[in-house]
Amino acid sequence: MTDFTYLEPDNNLFFKALLSALKTQGHTDIEQNLAYATCSINTTQSFSRRRWNAFATFLEIALPLSIYNSESLELLESKKDIIRTIADEIMPSKAGFDIMDVKFLPSLEVTDEPELEVNEELQRAISQATQELQNLMIPDNLINSAKDMSEVYGYTYCAENSIRTLIENISRERHSDNFLDNILTSEMKRKIDSRKRDADKWRWISARGDTDIYYLDFEDLADIIKNNWSLFSHLFPSQDWICVKIKEMAKLRNPIAHHCNIGEDEKLQIKLSYRQILAQVQSHLQ
Repeated sequence: MTDFTYLEPDNNLFFKALLSALKTQGHTDIEQNLAYATCSINTTQSFSRRRWNAFATFLEIALPLSIYNSESLELLESKKDIIRTIADEIMPSKAGFDIMDVKFLPSLEVTDEPELEVNEELQRAISQATQELQNLMIPDNLINSAKDMSEVYGYTYCAENSIRTLIENISRERHSDNFLDNILTSEMKRKIDSRKRDADKWRWISARGDTDIYYLDFEDLADIIKNNWSLFSHLFPSQDWICVKIKEMAKLRNPIAHHCNIGEDEKLQIKLSYRQILAQVQSHLQ
């Protein structure tokens, strides 16, 4: 005899409860990487050996390809026990299902992810540039591609320079105006000096930015945050969370900067990463 109902919870409702519990318990890095995933509760007829007559159950989480094919999967795999434990806690005890493991799979479905709102000025600039291209009698397929990629470039530009601004603002609070001397490695300083010498040869080209941090590459920003983690630890769920996102976006920035098209999954990854980073640091960008 058993008091278990053996009734499976609704997959969508269960997953929403799981995401909410992850966020409530402080695992926002996991919750954000699972934001556009789906899950299935797979029960078996094998006893779990944890509770009398309870069945072993497995949670399958389908991830968008932009997450599954990225370093974010490593983060999720490393924290799989946390997901399993919390999922087991929110599973109704009377259901008679003990969650034994969590498996991650690639999702082959197109999800209804909400689009980020692009800055109105950026949208106007894209529309104006598109009209100017049409006036030059450029083929429609190139115009459409240029319009599509200009939006992606807008995200990478805003993401990269938002992080530069963040680093400047936080570092100035601690080190005042000589903040770069305190947060950069010797290698980074040499890179800056080399690029400034090159820039002096082409004086008709505008300076890269207001401070020397603009002479560093996008991926260097992740290393600055990592090397000075005590300055930034209060802003992000973990060091891996922000450094992985910056380096993933930096990889995608290079083909964009060289006017190459990228796929829909890569575009989604850039937009999602920017939205998540901005949500963490927006108040520190003023």
